[in-house]
Amino acid sequence: ATASRPPGASLEGYLFPDTYLLSKSAGADNIIKAMLTAFKERCWTEYANHPPADGRTFYQVLILASLVEAEAKTPSERPIIAGVYMNRLKNGMKLQCDASVLYAHRRRLTRVLYRDLEIDSPYNTYKYPGLPAGPICNPGADPFKAALQPAEVPYLYYVAKNDGSGTHIFSRTAAEHNTARQQYLETLRQ
Repeated sequence: ATASRPPGASLEGYLFPDTYLLSKSAGADNIIKAMLTAFKERCWTEYANHPPADGRTFYQVLILASLVEAEAKTPSERPIIAGVYMNRLKNGMKLQCDASVLYAHRRRLTRVLYRDLEIDSPYNTYKYPGLPAGPICNPGADPFKAALQPAEVPYLYYVAKNDGSGTHIFSRTAAEHNTARQQYLETLRQ
């Protein structure tokens, strides 16, 4: 396995988000080269040194890391959210990742509505099972590590608390999740 991108794929996911010290004259090619080098050093090296025991490919880990980057607002929840997605994948469930639906729409939406879930896209994880077709953003090192080594959690669902903390309510069952979703919807009405 290598860190190279699949043929025809964009650089989405491979441009490492970081602070770079570059000269004012650095052109786009040099900036991209620096981001790709940092990506290889931080993500590919981590994967090569700690390959997942479950046999996931580098690209699969990268896609999961992008979901974690987009969904987890607090560092402590990154491995938990990665664990939720792994549990859903193992159970044959659709990932139902709002961030992937937002990506599929290719425009800024403030939140995902039921009508947004109808988009026919390989990034619509409400419609299609498994990981989306590719990364939905450029993950940093910590989301990548979380995707590489997800927390072993009993959860299958999560929903934002919407209390300003950036944290989520995690649930084991659909019934627990529906209760948490109701709490979330009530915060939207306030």
